[in-house]
Amino acid sequence: MNNHVHTTYSYSPYEPAAAAFAAWEAGLGIVGSVDHDSIGAAEEMLEASALLGIASTIGFEVRSGFQNTPFANYKVNNPDSAGIVYMCVHGIPQSAIPQVDKFLEPIRTIRNQRNVAQVAALNALIKESPLEPIDFEEDVVPLSRSKDGGGITERHILHAFAQK
Repeated sequence: MNNHVHTTYSYSPYEPAAAAFAAWEAGLGIVGSVDHDSIGAAEEMLEASALLGIASTIGFEVRSGFQNTPFANYKVNNPDSAGIVYMCVHGIPQSAIPQVDKFLEPIRTIRNQRNVAQVAALNALIKESPLEPIDFEEDVVPLSRSKDGGGITERHILHAFAQK
């Protein structure tokens, strides 16, 4: 069983069907998608898993700030940041996919505001270097499935810089 699989709807080279196939090929009986800030892989994951004869779960993963809680100064499950927790939601019923996507829309919007700020900060850091700056809309967004409800992560930003 692997019910924590990221797909192209966050930052992974695997389409949902390819992830399901890899799980089946590895002999797993269950596979589940949990993309960052996205439920976009759900329908394809369910369909591919059913065709392969394995069970599947669908869900999503978000980062939550715990700054005003007793966990504010602890590294719970994010080794890089205290007070930030990765949270997964598994076992979403297929009928709830539209509601979950609607719930995640403002989370993706806020994350992209942070992503734009990160790109600006990184561009400022490299201003005096021979490295080329990147543009969020032109260089980062096309590397993602954001037009299909996918999330954009820091990995997309780094990928854009690596391509320059």
